[in-house]
Amino acid sequence: MNECRNAEPTAPSRRADRQIVLVVGLSLLSWMTILAAHYVGNGNSATGFIQYDQPYYVANGRAVFDRGNGLLYPNPSDADANAPVIYFHWLPCILGAVVTQLSIAPGTAYSLLTFVMLPIFGCLTWQLIKRRTTQHRLPITVLALWAGGLVSMIGIVKGLFTGIPLDEAVFLFDPTEGLWFLNWGRNTVYGIEITYHCFVAAAWWMVLQK
Repeated sequence: MNECRNAEPTAPSRRADRQIVLVVGLSLLSWMTILAAHYVGNGNSATGFIQYDQPYYVANGRAVFDRGNGLLYPNPSDADANAPVIYFHWLPCILGAVVTQLSIAPGTAYSLLTFVMLPIFGCLTWQLIKRRTTQHRLPITVLALWAGGLVSMIGIVKGLFTGIPLDEAVFLFDPTEGLWFLNWGRNTVYGIEITYHCFVAAAWWMVLQK
């Protein structure tokens, strides 16, 4: 039994592992075309922010250093210069440190968060699927990252019968045109969402590992 556990991976196994890494990697990077389009399409005016909440998160991080003590910050909704410095949140703190201490542009800092967390998200997704399935793991992974969920499929079916364009039908039953991110892979578009979902995925994985 111990010999089996310690056996070196076979050549077919290594090829399969490389194929998995390639397919999962491409599935994740495809989502990044949205961010790439933002930078390419906007040229010098590109901010790195593709949704209106994102500057707020980084601004809260800057407040840790601009209005706080480098660790804590005041209520972001309190404009009083003497507002009590009592709040802590590790993720905005990291973003704030990157912006204020490393002099990296706010939008670039947020984009970097996305790229750093992306492979971690992919690895955890694959580990969850591998832990729960024995067959068809690769297509299940791709579907988890790209399928859009049942609400998207129902919308597409309705669109086929009613003539609704595909780009509208896919979000027909998805709240706020998909911005609630009800399917797993769509969360890779935003750095904050990727980060929190990595914690969720890691918690699930640890439960499954007992």
